[in-house]
Amino acid sequence: ETTASRKSIPYFNVDWLRHSDKRKVGASALILGKEGEGLRLPVRRALKQGKISTVHVPMAPGTESLNAAVCGSVIMFERMRQWLCNNENKAEIY
Repeated sequence: ETTASRKSIPYFNVDWLRHSDKRKVGASALILGKEGEGLRLPVRRALKQGKISTVHVPMAPGTESLNAAVCGSVIMFERMRQWLCNNENKAEIY
């Protein structure tokens, strides 16, 4: 299966907690491409081979693009939001 047969999913539909537990699916990493240059060749190859999956930040129609730092911040905020919601009743939050 390659990325051509997979679709990128919105960042808010990802269970970031599931993907952060190494004992389950495996850890996740956030890889952002350079603005204007995109992702490095090894990352593009891994995507094409289906070794890694993609998520995206949906944008309003007519929006050209998001700054890479903004995009990464939006995704990391969602990951932290999920973690905090999952741990709200636990005594210790790091």
